[in-house]
Amino acid sequence: MSLSAEPPRKRLKSKTTVAMRAPVVGVALDAEEPSGRKSVYLVTFAHTAGPGLRSPGTLSREGVRDAVLDAFANPVYEDAGNRAAHNGGQQASVQRLVVFAEYHKPDDAGAVHLHYHVAVQCACSVRFLPIKRSLRARHNLASHWSCSHVGYWSAVRYCAMPSPAKPADALDPCPLAWKSDGEHEPLDECMEQPSNASGIAGRRLQARRQAAQAGREEPRPSEVDVWPLVVRHGIRNTADNQQAHLRLIQIARETCSPAMLAFLFRIRKRLPALIDDVWTWEEIHDHVALSEKSRMDCLLASARQTCCCGGQWHDFVGRALLANGTDVHVSQLSNLCRDILPRILKTTCQAMA
Repeated sequence: MSLSAEPPRKRLKSKTTVAMRAPVVGVALDAEEPSGRKSVYLVTFAHTAGPGLRSPGTLSREGVRDAVLDAFANPVYEDAGNRAAHNGGQQASVQRLVVFAEYHKPDDAGAVHLHYHVAVQCACSVRFLPIKRSLRARHNLASHWSCSHVGYWSAVRYCAMPSPAKPADALDPCPLAWKSDGEHEPLDECMEQPSNASGIAGRRLQARRQAAQAGREEPRPSEVDVWPLVVRHGIRNTADNQQAHLRLIQIARETCSPAMLAFLFRIRKRLPALIDDVWTWEEIHDHVALSEKSRMDCLLASARQTCCCGGQWHDFVGRALLANGTDVHVSQLSNLCRDILPRILKTTCQAMA
């Protein structure tokens, strides 16, 4: 049975008399939020027998993808005022999507139908109603738009990861992934929740609640669970103060559970280094961007920034030059800087030649 076409209607005399190459699963549809504005949606094309509607089983994955992209490119608004109210009058665009094909449970007549889930990530937050109208008007497709997913990873994970309600053999073995500016990332990489302080704290809280509900002790903390605590309270070592771990200890005594407090006490000698590591991971995007710049790029970027020393730079440089036996008046420092920069640029160009 191909997933690219409507499967033949079969009446099931019993659950075991008809063998199908693909399993059948239900479709969980939560309530739509027409007034909501999201950048990620899970769109479901369920089988329907409504008048004038096209069965999604007659489409391939590529056909579903093209219909979704066409609807985003040609939204249908109720009137001109409605157009201005949605998305600030801007056209919504799709950054990436994945099309998943699945089967409904057999209906009362024993027929099995194909349906599709599409995880969609937009370039900005958009209202879905104009796109839903476009799918109906331009492609005769009825669609349901789930607003409950907190990120693209969540929508992809719902369709690509087995669950008690959706076993592994019910999943699409070859979903269609698409990206606007290149090759789509492997699904096993983009269906994991990005790690940040709030996400780690949320997972930890959920684990604690589940343990409490089951009458079990709190799960043992690990070093990564210290991350949200450090970031939430802005605990950071600086050049002038390398004792940030003392504030961490103070806050832990006042706010942390006994399990977390015991863990911090056990690794107390590693706390200063752990605080530095936390900020490296929290600000990794800035560190990567800086590491990929040349020294000259960093110098020019700093030169373009506004003064942050309150005008003390000239005095500092003047004292430094005097300490090294060079008598340069403060009024001459601007000329000195203008002379040094072309020399640096010339030396750099010669080195790169």
